Amino acid sequence: MPRRVYSGTLTGEYGASWQSLTMVAALGAVLLFLSALAFVTVVTATWIAGRRIEPPAFEFAVPLQPVTMMGVWDRFGLWTAVALMLLVVAYGYPLYTLLAHTRYGSPPFQPF
Repeated sequence: MPRRVYSGTLTGEYGASWQSLTMVAALGAVLLFLSALAFVTVVTATWIAGRRIEPPAFEFAVPLQPVTMMGVWDRFGLWTAVALMLLVVAYGYPLYTLLAHTRYGSPPFQPF
């Protein structure tokens, strides 16, 4: 759907071609709003007038043999290093390309 156009009216054949998709988007927005309203209604009604029950007791598995040392999958430092490495891989190249772009001499935006 056109968003950044010079004319706000979108009259004529160009605007008419988007009419059906605009109606589909409006229908989707109404369905989304009604589903969110239903969710909030159910949560609120359950919170206010819901039947109170006792929470079930937690049962934990008992190991067959005592644990003597941590496995490689149980090390927090290893997973922290893996997460940091994945962050560098995911964001390193895009950030580098953004910062390496040529500046064309326009002054930076200064809000204050």
